Amino acid sequence: TTVALRTAFSLARRIGCSVGVLHVGPVGGATMDEQELRDAVAPFADLAPWSVDVVDGDDPAAVIVAEADTRAAIVCVPTRGRRALSAVLFGSVAEAVVRSSRRPTLCLGPRVEHVPLADEAVEILVCTDDSPASPVVFDAAAAFASAAGASCVVAQVVGPDEEVGPPGAPPPRPLGDRAEQHTAEGAAYLTSRGAPAASMVLPGGAARSLVSYARRASTGFIVVGTTGLTGVSRVTLGSVAADVVRNAPCPVLVVPTRDAGTG
Repeated sequence: TTVALRTAFSLARRIGCSVGVLHVGPVGGATMDEQELRDAVAPFADLAPWSVDVVDGDDPAAVIVAEADTRAAIVCVPTRGRRALSAVLFGSVAEAVVRSSRRPTLCLGPRVEHVPLADEAVEILVCTDDSPASPVVFDAAAAFASAAGASCVVAQVVGPDEEVGPPGAPPPRPLGDRAEQHTAEGAAYLTSRGAPAASMVLPGGAARSLVSYARRASTGFIVVGTTGLTGVSRVTLGSVAADVVRNAPCPVLVVPTRDAGTG
């Protein structure tokens, strides 16, 4: 909870917004009272305007999603990550929030090593896979980075598998070449939206390569989508997003993309 509060208030100070702190407790059960919540907020209270609410509810995720979809731009949730994840934080409140909310969710996984301070220079790693979901991720990343005064790196992971086309068909364009073009176009788009961006193609397994880069580069935030299409470099698939959240050394902004490209 302390890490989540520090992250939320530092980010709010950086982008110039307020923080709504919500605690949902079981109906008729033990819960944190409003004064306890205010005491938890106190160390960060000077960073941004804030309010606190304590709500009874047996379905915390539903309450959080309803509140977020009504009045929040970003939801910030801590995660425990104590078990293997088949999707984003399987079985947890955070998973339910990520799956249901129409707002981007800032997830704080169990291996977060650093939360950017309000006045710290920040680089954001934007993960893409050239699926129909990618423009949604780019739009969210551009808004987030420009508001935060951050630069970006647009990255796509290309695995070792070779593409094979139908018999008699011309050889497919190398995946690496397509990835370089796609990431360069993404970086140009972010730059045009006020978020200076570079691009790169990373080899290897998607989540491992992204997390490894984030650790080496001291990345401040990672942006990744929740869903995507199948393919060699499925960066935005839920399983990859889950692995990134679970292992990332920094907060991960998970962007809802479930409806992208389905119409």
